[in-house]
Amino acid sequence: QLSAKKTHSVLPKAFGVGMHDRDSGRDYVKHLAFANDPLPTGERTLPAETIRHDQTEVLIQLYEQAGTVASEEPSANNPLDDGSGRITGIPPQPADTFAKIDIALSIDEDGLLQLHATERSTGHKLVIKVTVGLSTEQIGHALDAVSKISVSG
Repeated sequence: QLSAKKTHSVLPKAFGVGMHDRDSGRDYVKHLAFANDPLPTGERTLPAETIRHDQTEVLIQLYEQAGTVASEEPSANNPLDDGSGRITGIPPQPADTFAKIDIALSIDEDGLLQLHATERSTGHKLVIKVTVGLSTEQIGHALDAVSKISVSG
């Protein structure tokens, strides 16, 4: 019986955080949640560091997969926020030492994405909340496709 089957909501796209590789100078997106991951995702964590030892603030940028495949390339992802997510007041570190940032991302069953970032030495926090999911157009296409399916018993 098809009606007895339990369904689960899944993510339509991958979601991640903009990162910078200190050694290569390359910017990239580190995805923490991927297309078809079941909702809720549970908490996904990512340890990070500042780029320079004298850095006193850090920008946290959320991204959504733009194409059909998740890519680390920033140009293949869409920013989900306006780029104003910053942790400030980070004390300068000794040479060759970098401030530690703990990043946690979760998405609940209703598509509420929450990112929490905490700088370890000060406890300064940043919280970003964004609702993610299918657009009205995508939902219309899905409903149209489902309406064309016939099940015979």
